[in-house]
Amino acid sequence: MDVRIDWNVIAPENVRAVNHDQLAGLQAADAVASSLYYAVTVNRYGETEDKYARLLLPTVYRHKEMRLGYGLKFWPEDLEKLKSANPHLAWFAD
Repeated sequence: MDVRIDWNVIAPENVRAVNHDQLAGLQAADAVASSLYYAVTVNRYGETEDKYARLLLPTVYRHKEMRLGYGLKFWPEDLEKLKSANPHLAWFAD
């Protein structure tokens, strides 16, 4: 997958750090990030919680019907490697 960032459209002077309790949008972003984190992270009982991620999946940004590399990025490994190592991710398909 060839995904690139056009750094010419990033204006660093418009970027600032804000605590999540100061902006409702950041709280929503934290909720989404947490739901995806717990969907792919195995807990101490060997389980993942993917319910919220599954609910959010239809609303994830996509380009030409592709979510991976656009709305979702798996790092440092690609999703296929993660899925082969973790059967809990088998539900996720692009």
